[in-house]
Amino acid sequence: MDDKKMNIKNWPRHTIQALWAALTNSHISGFVTGKIYTGKLKNACVPGLNCYSCPGAAGACPIGSLQAVVGSWNFKFAYYVIGFLIFVGAILGRLVCGFLCPFGLTIALAENAAANGTEFRFDTQVQHIRREGDHFVVDTGRGPLESRAVVNAAGVWGDVLHNQLCGDPLHITPRRGEYCLLDRKDGGLVSHTVFQLPGAMGKGVLVTPTVHGNLLLGPTATDQQDRDDTATTQTGLDYAIATAGRSVPNLPMRDVITSFAGLRAHLEGGSDDFYIRESSENFFEAIGIESPGLSSAPAIGVYVAGLVAEKLGLAEKPDFIAQRRDIVHVRELPLPERQALVERDPAYGNILCRCEQISEGEIRAAIRRSPGARSLDGVKRRVRAGMGRCQGGFCAPRVMELLSEELGVPQTQLTKSGGGSLLLTGETKEVQA
Repeated sequence: MDDKKMNIKNWPRHTIQALWAALTNSHISGFVTGKIYTGKLKNACVPGLNCYSCPGAAGACPIGSLQAVVGSWNFKFAYYVIGFLIFVGAILGRLVCGFLCPFGLTIALAENAAANGTEFRFDTQVQHIRREGDHFVVDTGRGPLESRAVVNAAGVWGDVLHNQLCGDPLHITPRRGEYCLLDRKDGGLVSHTVFQLPGAMGKGVLVTPTVHGNLLLGPTATDQQDRDDTATTQTGLDYAIATAGRSVPNLPMRDVITSFAGLRAHLEGGSDDFYIRESSENFFEAIGIESPGLSSAPAIGVYVAGLVAEKLGLAEKPDFIAQRRDIVHVRELPLPERQALVERDPAYGNILCRCEQISEGEIRAAIRRSPGARSLDGVKRRVRAGMGRCQGGFCAPRVMELLSEELGVPQTQLTKSGGGSLLLTGETKEVQA
């Protein structure tokens, strides 16, 4: 989209903003006399571009009103203002609360980065970082890498890399969060994310619909020492289910199709929400990021990229590819478009994942893209083959056949999610001549 189209698109929003600003600052005589309007309209809290003490303000902004009460000897507590803010939050708060697919966002960003020249090295563990002259040497399990700058975004391992280069040691505690995922038919039990009162360990257990129509319960919050242990526990799942039931009674737990856990990087003793900075010369960090790390990730990426670019004197890529075309999802197409697609490529008419209605064509496309799927979970996260009620019980063997064919490797080398997660250990029968 060019600048002209973007400006046209933004005109309605800018017009409304201008009119609202003019309306809420309509006490024109105040600018002449220098006196603040004190009429009856001042009793109304008006969110927007106005100020309680501005001569032109016809109303009172909530924050300015709160400051006026707090700074006065005549009042103890701003009941009216606090009540107004709670009311607005209760009515409008749910409108700004959204949810997205974490896999889809991450993969889309990775594919866009690849299209612009980023090189990925998977299954490559960073073992140590050291300085040599004006650059860094990153020792990995697959040989050293050299760079003028390093960005540490290593999650629960972020403190280990930080402590190798920086004099102020940090400590990250892995915080396990466990979830239950319910079938698609239960996604309509709630229309928005339902939060409970946050506690010292985080935002608490929530109940939320997913972008794909499922219902998600979790997470729990349990500190542990093992940085790799993402196993679920009976205690954790029982707590998640019981706590979620306080928000939404009578949850159909018979419809749970899977459970899983992840680790959040809790930075001990951190005074900031996120640890984002240049910690040492040309050593940048984005660590200790818990909730809402996912929704903040795009902004964090832009900010850190700006820090690196400014420090190294990097120029913006002149031919930057700003858009990325998604994989075609057959089940979302109208019937005429689906028929036309199948006529062009019959693989899109061969449904391999019956639960999610995923075709052979979508799976092959997921493998062929850059960076493409290299594991069973890689396919799953891109096109949802295996995400349904049977959790891959029907389609996994066929997906493995396609992976083996497209990658040119035997099935005994395929993994569930990279690393050492081999799916097969050998053949049950060996054919002898």
